[in-house]
Amino acid sequence: MKSIHRAAASALVGALTLAGSLLTVPAAEAASGHCTSTTISGSARVTYCSYATGSSKHFKVADSDGVYNKTSSTATLKCTITKRATVSASLSTSVSASVKAGIVAEAKAEVGTTLSGSVSTEKSIEVGVKVKPHKTVLCQRGIYYYTVKGKTVKTVQSLVTGKKSSSTTVWTYKAPSSKAWRLIEQ
Repeated sequence: MKSIHRAAASALVGALTLAGSLLTVPAAEAASGHCTSTTISGSARVTYCSYATGSSKHFKVADSDGVYNKTSSTATLKCTITKRATVSASLSTSVSASVKAGIVAEAKAEVGTTLSGSVSTEKSIEVGVKVKPHKTVLCQRGIYYYTVKGKTVKTVQSLVTGKKSSSTTVWTYKAPSSKAWRLIEQ
């Protein structure tokens, strides 16, 4: 998924219109991260490129219940959850909206799935679970979320002299993906 996204970014190199400004992204920068570029007063071009450097998947448990089958045959038993949890997206640093959009796009490309601004579990829910004879199943209701680490490189290039300078901001982006059941046979 990541390589398809990079190829698509490379194919989209050219002129983009954002908030009435003409933005151009050089092909080499667009192919390796999510970049935005703008010209300031006709004298300098500022480019922000965001790159993911790693990610991990997590599960936040809202509530759990356990069921034990004391019979000699498989039975469907009910797990009941009565607590709610919420996971909201967060970014470890303060950046402009356009740079944040690049970070979010880079994070989505890194994990290869949909990320949301916020996901909440239900306050009360039941699920029927098949349990083998004389076994216990732990039912956990929660939210899968991802933590993506990366960096954004700001490059300022003088349109008069061609001289470039750059600075790097390291960030961590946490965002939920979906609510789910996790069933653990014990």
